[in-house]
Amino acid sequence: MMAQMPRVNQSIAEIMKEMKKIKGVHVLTTQETEMMGNSFGSSTELLEFKEGKAPASAFSMPTGYIKENPF
Repeated sequence: MMAQMPRVNQSIAEIMKEMKKIKGVHVLTTQETEMMGNSFGSSTELLEFKEGKAPASAFSMPTGYIKENPF
């Protein structure tokens, strides 16, 4: 689908290039979109930031989780 919209691909590439210039952490992101006469919006806000090592349990599979082949 993106291949059918070359301007969108170019815009995303330009946005990503600009975002690489940012040093630090995003603390607030807002987005407003209008499509087919409807307006949509979303925002993401950083509420807490801590530096440190994540506990090993953060990367463990949840109890009862079963990995299956989707095909």
